[in-house]
Amino acid sequence: MIQNLQRRAAPFLYVLVFFAGFFAACLWFNPQAYLQNLAPTLAAVALTAAAWVVYLAVSAKVSARNEWLRREKTVQREKVHPVLHASLHASKNREMLVLSVQNHGKGMAKHIRLSVLPLPGNAASEAVVDAMAKLPAFSGGIDMLASGEEFKGMFADLNDLILHIPHQEFSGIVRLKTDCENAFGELCSSETVLELSLLNR
Repeated sequence: MIQNLQRRAAPFLYVLVFFAGFFAACLWFNPQAYLQNLAPTLAAVALTAAAWVVYLAVSAKVSARNEWLRREKTVQREKVHPVLHASLHASKNREMLVLSVQNHGKGMAKHIRLSVLPLPGNAASEAVVDAMAKLPAFSGGIDMLASGEEFKGMFADLNDLILHIPHQEFSGIVRLKTDCENAFGELCSSETVLELSLLNR
């Protein structure tokens, strides 16, 4: 707010300095002519200065009010902002790969769309992405996830998939992006980097 006041007051100060210098020069070269009208001139200058001070005070108050409203709006949006986080893990019996997408935010996520990218040149990453992309959630999306709600989808036989990977070992990463809408219909996006080496445990 101090910077805002300085920015608004700067033009007035420049004008005030200019007229102060001009008035001083006039008094120096022709004091008799200007001393006769000194009182009205000073009164006019004081009135102008007072009006500018009032303007600055009102402007600062309005600016502070707008900043408060902006913060309140941000707080309200945070209360309805969904935060989607994905994870990839093996099922309990270590037979299937499971994709999980959970809403860790405070608001509902609607019209969720998923997209996934492999690590270029990495066979394990490309194999996982090819299998994952067959999930219906990638073609049809997810209708909605409430706060704390989780989506899970099994998409590949772990033992069968690993046979098609060099050295039968998972490596590399997969990038999964989620796009959704919050309660206001505003677009929200997030990206999760999934580390495939964790599947080897």
